[in-house]
Amino acid sequence: MLFIPSAIKNKWGFPQMLSLSIFNNASNGYLIGDSCVFGVEVFVIKNEGKGEHFSMIKDPSGGGTFTWEVQKFSELTEEFYYSQVYLAGRHQWCILQS
Repeated sequence: MLFIPSAIKNKWGFPQMLSLSIFNNASNGYLIGDSCVFGVEVFVIKNEGKGEHFSMIKDPSGGGTFTWEVQKFSELTEEFYYSQVYLAGRHQWCILQS
């Protein structure tokens, strides 16, 4: 298996099968002498531990409804869309559609 990196750095790329004859052919540069060396980069991402805790409230005070109408949904071209900010409880929220 040969890993082909993507042109975009934040993509992992994709695996491809490499035939044994191509691998064994020294002119291709995969096998030198009787050795093949693989290299990898490992990035450790620190866990920030951020999150929200949700509780169900049987009888919320202030009630209310927020409506977000998405126009021409089938024609959307962006990867993400955000609603306008609304207040629920003591927090400001918005809806992310992806």
